[in-house]
Amino acid sequence: MEQKERDLFLMTNGNKFRSEHILTINKLLENADSIAVYSADFKSPSTIMIISLLAGQFGIDRYILGDKKMGTVKLALFILMYVSIFFMSFFLTLLRESGNSSGVAVLTIASVAIFVLLILVIIILWIYDVATISGKTKDRNLKLLYRILGYDHGKTEPFCTTPADDSNASQETNV
Repeated sequence: MEQKERDLFLMTNGNKFRSEHILTINKLLENADSIAVYSADFKSPSTIMIISLLAGQFGIDRYILGDKKMGTVKLALFILMYVSIFFMSFFLTLLRESGNSSGVAVLTIASVAIFVLLILVIIILWIYDVATISGKTKDRNLKLLYRILGYDHGKTEPFCTTPADDSNASQETNV
């Protein structure tokens, strides 16, 4: 790609990558096919953030990023929460009808405890995802760009270094 094309790409898609990777991406795009790069499906971190805020409890944000395993875990936890509500209401009804049966009371308390635990886990996962989803989206976009450019490394470390990494490398060579 020519410099003008790279500048245009970085102006339109720069917010979809971590800022410390922009210089490296610019260098990697020198020999890239502009059609392949422009046809890539880079996700917008702000859009994924909104989806995570509104529907992250269901795991939709993770499915969009391709993390099907964690998306399935979040969806399963949400479904289990509703199943626990059903059992909680069932045991509460049994407790009212049976009087003061200790077995039903224990089951009721257990179902309430499971419900509360599921709610806590869902809330913790949701807060974690809202806090980290933007970075995960940018990392996913970088990996996609590497795939398009023909790099099969899967990790970004060999190509994208921060200034702190560069100074550590220069110190190591001086020693």
